[in-house]
Amino acid sequence: IVPHDLQLPIKQNREVRIMQGYNGSFSHQKATSRFALDFAMKEGDTIYAADDGRVVGVIKDYKYGGADLKWTPFANFITVYNDKAKWFTQYVHLQQDGSLVKVGDSINAGDPIGIVGTTGYTSKEHLHFNLFKITNTGRGFESIPADFVGYGDGNNLIKGKMVRLD
Repeated sequence: IVPHDLQLPIKQNREVRIMQGYNGSFSHQKATSRFALDFAMKEGDTIYAADDGRVVGVIKDYKYGGADLKWTPFANFITVYNDKAKWFTQYVHLQQDGSLVKVGDSINAGDPIGIVGTTGYTSKEHLHFNLFKITNTGRGFESIPADFVGYGDGNNLIKGKMVRLD
């Protein structure tokens, strides 16, 4: 059960298209990504925090990516942990040096945290957003569904839909 709604990780008053939704056919079929969302954003666009928390992971040094699985381990990303909700938000495919935060920083929903890029396994520039928790076994993580302010269940964010943060 989702304890609270998340904010869309986009700029306020800007409309963005959903490129891939839950269980998307391109890359969202694994337990670690089945509830991920891809937001069609341009390289250089700012990413905003979807939730409060503490930055627990930043990878920022990779420069390249592409539509071949060999690029999977080379994605720049930011991972944030919300200790009240006991979940992580993750923002993937940032440009090289595209993190505006560092490990240990406390952030609030709506804070600018990163810059969209094309690192890792990706066919187009976009923001890959995922909400996840540690598995019950404590040996890995699993993607979990989210509710979003103004949209409710993340299942409503389907491929091709335009979304806006008001």
